[in-house]
Amino acid sequence: MHRIFSGRIAKSSSRRDLPSFLASLVAVTNTPSDVTITATTTTTTKDIDETGTNSEKKAQGADGAGSGSADPATATSRSHTNQLISFYTDPNGGRDSRDRTLSEILCFSNDQLEYHHDYIQWLFPLPEPSPYNWSAPKIDQATAQAFRTHVELRDRLRESLARMLSFYGFEVVPVPAIATVGSQFGIQEGLGFPRESAFWIRSFDHNHLRITRIIRSLRVLGLDEEAKEFYKALVSAAAPRPGRNRCVSPRTLMFWKRAARRPLQVPPEAENYADEEEEEEEEEEEEEEEEEKGKEEGKDGSDDDNKLENNL
Repeated sequence: MHRIFSGRIAKSSSRRDLPSFLASLVAVTNTPSDVTITATTTTTTKDIDETGTNSEKKAQGADGAGSGSADPATATSRSHTNQLISFYTDPNGGRDSRDRTLSEILCFSNDQLEYHHDYIQWLFPLPEPSPYNWSAPKIDQATAQAFRTHVELRDRLRESLARMLSFYGFEVVPVPAIATVGSQFGIQEGLGFPRESAFWIRSFDHNHLRITRIIRSLRVLGLDEEAKEFYKALVSAAAPRPGRNRCVSPRTLMFWKRAARRPLQVPPEAENYADEEEEEEEEEEEEEEEEEKGKEEGKDGSDDDNKLENNL
């Protein structure tokens, strides 16, 4: 049984808890790490330990006893967790359960992305198991913190996002070309968006579940800004338009919003959570953005007036 207090879940002993690390993930760092990540996740004598921090690795003999220093050529991590770290290693790290590398999947055609259903759980993993692909690894603390502390992993994750954005008809744009204030990552509709988005802008489509997954995965792995921009682009794209007969259902929009706004320890499908606080925060953020836009527009107008006076 669950009770809700001020937007927080009061847990009972019968509740199957999500991983507790989601409530206290390390901050995202943008400085290059001193740990080399390869297909086996360990080619130096340092590796990411179970808490996500750098630790010296001890070599083990055939009997498992630690002695001496690890051979960089043979030191490997055999944890299930590091399948994801390995898979995301640039340029060609580990392989998924179908023996495909990340680079191979990113070269899929749009038809392949649409009709294959067992790659999305690898490109955008979650802390929760997938009911559609039980062989896909889950995010745990070491994986989440590795992405949050290794720029190279997040760069590869952005490549996955860019490919899926193109699939859905969006494109990544330079920050100066968009109006979003304070953002370092922009998404806008591509030139062929009405045609290229027709297959998923409808009341129900399996891609809606994929999109919910993508938003949540980005946030857990440290791409909060990209997740926020993707959500905003989706809301804009899904809004009713003249000449469009199909629309995304309110329920789908609700799940996208939950994935983008809820605390990470509360999954979008959880029904025993009050979202009032997150809605208030969203309204405050929107008001701040509108205020900033107004200031920018006012500044531009003043500059134009000054130029006109100077010309006169």
